Amino acid sequence: MGSISPDRTEEAFARVVFAEVALIMPFVTALALLAEERPEGNAFSTAIKALSRNPVVLGLLAGFAFLATGLSLPAWGDKIVSSIASAAPFVALFVIGGGILQFRMSRSGPHVLAVTTTKLLLHPLVVGIGFWMVFGWDDPVAQDSVLFAFMPLFLSFVVLCGCHNVKGVGASAIVMSTLFGAVIVPIVLGYLS
Repeated sequence: MGSISPDRTEEAFARVVFAEVALIMPFVTALALLAEERPEGNAFSTAIKALSRNPVVLGLLAGFAFLATGLSLPAWGDKIVSSIASAAPFVALFVIGGGILQFRMSRSGPHVLAVTTTKLLLHPLVVGIGFWMVFGWDDPVAQDSVLFAFMPLFLSFVVLCGCHNVKGVGASAIVMSTLFGAVIVPIVLGYLS
């Protein structure tokens, strides 16, 4: 196995973030809305309407539209975006901390354990099998994908959970997956290196 270079890791991480924002978040949001029993109208049309008002989806579409113009932000605009991006993790951690304070782990421990187990075991297994079948195990793309599949839950997960009244479960699952991921990720990284 070859070593994982920082440049390769940065590129793989950018792809993972793009996939989450562009594909996974809208898809999972639509599934969650379809699963909820809503008395008004068709569940599918309700999901489409909710997605069309989702700030993540709207921001993504606006970003693609701006990218298509070929323009670039002025220096002051780039600085504002960088400042917001650097503050986002701290705001998200504050929200997660507040969610955990209001949540009793004993009440939904099985749900938290199920989410954590799925993220740290089932997800890497499915990703590994899928990329092995398409690219083969020796391909760097397959190895990078498996490594990032072992990463803890992204902070955006708690936002998704908050939209469906399970913010406490989401916040606790992020903490639990981070604790277990601190042990699992170095082992996987050592194996891949």
